[in-house]
Formats: sequence, structure tokens, C-alpha cells
Amino acid sequence: MYLIRYAGCCLNGLVRAGNEDNYCCAGGYPPMVHGDIPLFEGAVFPGKASAFAVFDGMGGEKYGEKASFLAAREFAAAAGNEPDETALCRQMNRRILEFAARNHAGGCGTTAVTLSFGEEDIHGFNLGDSRCYRYSGRTLTALSTDHAVTSPVTRRARLTQCLGIPEEEFLLEPKQYRANYLPGDLYLLCSDGLTGPVSPVKIESVLSWTGSLRDKLNALRSLAFQRGAEDNITMILFEIDWEEV
Repeated sequence: MYLIRYAGCCLNGLVRAGNEDNYCCAGGYPPMVHGDIPLFEGAVFPGKASAFAVFDGMGGEKYGEKASFLAAREFAAAAGNEPDETALCRQMNRRILEFAARNHAGGCGTTAVTLSFGEEDIHGFNLGDSRCYRYSGRTLTALSTDHAVTSPVTRRARLTQCLGIPEEEFLLEPKQYRANYLPGDLYLLCSDGLTGPVSPVKIESVLSWTGSLRDKLNALRSLAFQRGAEDNITMILFEIDWEEV
């Protein structure tokens, strides 16, 4: 039967004082206030305990970390029930909006990118610019779609989808994806703390190496830090394995 091995990290980067990222790993997630989490790893079989997500909070240290934490908590509570993914996005969004209303926290929000391992295939969704990649047949493919537009003047990207904006202003439309299992395939969930400084070509090169998930994770982390690591960096790297029963 299939076995999913994983290794991940959640890091401050070199510029920001606080870590606004969060994640859900097989039903667990960090506390709202946390620093560097340099390594977590494990293995799960497909099914209820095999849902993962990365959340990149926005709104400053006080509010971004709360938004990503609330999203991680809601995702963890619902993930084992195979919920409707659009309905789950709306539920996460409501929790963040409720917090923002109570605390007058305009601009409080988070991106989301998820990956769940079902009995027959993988599935997930994204909102914003956190990404899901698949490395298969020596080729890296983005399963997620960035929800962002770049200003031709400032060259800064503005998100067109995320959690934390009232739905009367726009309709939440998560990009959903699904793919079949192939033993040996790698999957990567990551915030833009990785994909900002490290190109897909470099990511593909690292994932092509022989070696452990930990080795590849450390190599990606080193590349991000060599290039300045301005943002928080969260990554979870997975490998599809086959284990005889």
C-alpha cells in the first residue's frame, strides 16, 4: 500500500522579526506565536490523517500570525471528514473575519495551499500565491495557480484571492487540483518565502538529486537564505512510497 513520507520546516527568514506562517501537518499545527521550526518529519498512510496545508499570514506580526493560525485550526478540524473544499474555505474565511471585526484588524488575512492523500489519488486547493508542486518523471509541475497580479509600476504583486476579505467584496474561488498516485513522485507545499528567492528551475534541480527528503529540504532552505530570505519560509516536502503489507 502507499506510504507518504514527509519533511518540513517553518522559518522566520532573515528580515522579519516574527513568523506569520503556519501549517497543518497530519492534524497538528503550531501555536499562534512560534519562532523557527527547523524540522518536522514523519510518515502517514493515505486516509483521514493525511491532510496537509501551508498558510502565509498577512497583516503584520500581530494579525498575520492570528489569521494563519485560525486557518490552520479550522483546516485541521475539518480535514479528516473530506469536506467540500469551497465550503471549507468559507469556514476558514468566516473565522478570520470574525477575529478581524472584534479587533478592528483591517488587512488581516492569509494565503492557503493544501494537499490531501486519499485512498486513490491526491487532491488539494490554493488561495493566493503559496504553491503546490509535483515532481514526477524528472519534471516539476505547478498544480496550484497563483492568484496575484503584478503592478507594471511598482512590480509588486497584489493577491486577487486569499482568506480574510469579506465575500461581498469578492467570491472565494479556490483553485482545486487532483492527480493520481505514482510511487517515487515528490510533492512540495510552500509559501512564497521559498518561491520568491528560489526559481522553479532551481527547485526542480534540487528535487532531482538522490538523497533523503531532509537533504533536499535543507538544500532548498540554504538556497532561500543565500538569496536573502526576506520573508518567512514554510515548506513541506513529500515522497510517495510503496510498502508491502
